[in-house]
Amino acid sequence: LDEVDAALDESNIVRFAHVVKEFTENSQFIIITHNKRTMAIGDTLYGVTMEESGISKKVAVKLEEIEKQKGLVGQANKKKKEEQVQHMVGTEQSALQAG
Repeated sequence: LDEVDAALDESNIVRFAHVVKEFTENSQFIIITHNKRTMAIGDTLYGVTMEESGISKKVAVKLEEIEKQKGLVGQANKKKKEEQVQHMVGTEQSALQAG
């Protein structure tokens, strides 16, 4: 998915993240994005950096490994992220029903 979230506002980014998370139980996605919330739902981030002028370098970062390096338990933090997405979706739904 190439920057499918680019035109979305914050509340729709949350909805998009929730839908992608649901589908990842049975599917895999490659999402091209600049949105930090969208990046947060991924397992691995791939990118290109330029440490030296004119020389590109590919990088891959596994979010679970970063969490472990920070001293956090990977699974607990992953579950916490899922709960946060659920909470954000619930908050959005409540706001929509109230409005």
